[in-house]
Amino acid sequence: MAPAAAVLAVFCVTLFVKYNAGVRHVMVVFPLLAVVAGYACSFLWQSPRRWHPWGRSALLVLLLWQCISSLNAHPDYIAYFNELAGPDPSRVLVTGCDLDCGQDLFRLSRALHERNISQLNLAVWSSADMSRMNLPVFQTPPPFQPVTGWVAISLRSLRMGDVLHTTYPPGAFAWLDGRKPVEQIGKTIHLYYLPPNALTGTEKAGLDSGQPR
Repeated sequence: MAPAAAVLAVFCVTLFVKYNAGVRHVMVVFPLLAVVAGYACSFLWQSPRRWHPWGRSALLVLLLWQCISSLNAHPDYIAYFNELAGPDPSRVLVTGCDLDCGQDLFRLSRALHERNISQLNLAVWSSADMSRMNLPVFQTPPPFQPVTGWVAISLRSLRMGDVLHTTYPPGAFAWLDGRKPVEQIGKTIHLYYLPPNALTGTEKAGLDSGQPR
């Protein structure tokens, strides 16, 4: 019961903390939960004779589920969320490094070179030295102003407005909502191509005036 009690204590202490930067502040619960899960496995495997077949069957199903989930997450382990997060985990949690930590920049670089893209609008969250990422010439799109051409944006930038070391208001790039990306890079970056005629009249007016629309 000690590990379980420790987990509950951590949750109770952090329940009222308003600062949310992901699960790293409660990461200590994972080894504790592993101990609890190990005990639960032992209990199911050695369940009373009457429940013996059901207990072992339940354990095997759970272990199989874990194996399949791990294989499906490969190789994007940083961006892993369980089934409760749904098909788009960024709608649940995108702060901290729980989903988007700039881990797909190298993939983006390869994809851009394969497409021979020489100029790019780039909005990603990362602490990396962008001059060493082998990226083409890029600029950061201004907030609330639609742009044309190639656009690469990470989920954290799209949802939260965090771009490199600058934080824009949430929704700064909401004009991309509803547009289908040309390619999804890893689990965290969307690559779009917007020809000049892709912008609506309102978006063109905002682009010409330089004002948010």
